[in-house]
Amino acid sequence: MATTAQTGPLAARLPGRVALDRGRLAAFCRRWGVTDLALFAPVLRDDFGPDSDVAGLVAFAPGARPSRFDLAEMEAELAELVGREVGLVTQRSVEESDNQIRRREIVGSAASLRALVPEARAVPGSAGAPGGAGAPA
Repeated sequence: MATTAQTGPLAARLPGRVALDRGRLAAFCRRWGVTDLALFAPVLRDDFGPDSDVAGLVAFAPGARPSRFDLAEMEAELAELVGREVGLVTQRSVEESDNQIRRREIVGSAASLRALVPEARAVPGSAGAPGGAGAPA
């Protein structure tokens, strides 16, 4: 995702749209073993409004297999952080999708938050990371 996601323009597009606490976002990424979190669709478009949801593309450490329950918990945590409904899709599910249009649209418009939270890296043993709460037994 890092090679296809935009990073530069994101900071310029977020003010007034979504409030991001970098410290809390970095802690979220470390806790869940997130190696990259990108925003796409509504939050980056001109028609983004007060009732718009935030859509995120999330990548995990190699070998991580977060459950659907983990993703739902992550969405709720992010929703509290940004003050809006959040929907997440995994990079893996997008890459494996047979729907080329969906894949191209998501990956092509995704703007990584990595530049805003460079210290967010997977922590072994965290949920979603290998051996963490979201990893298979």
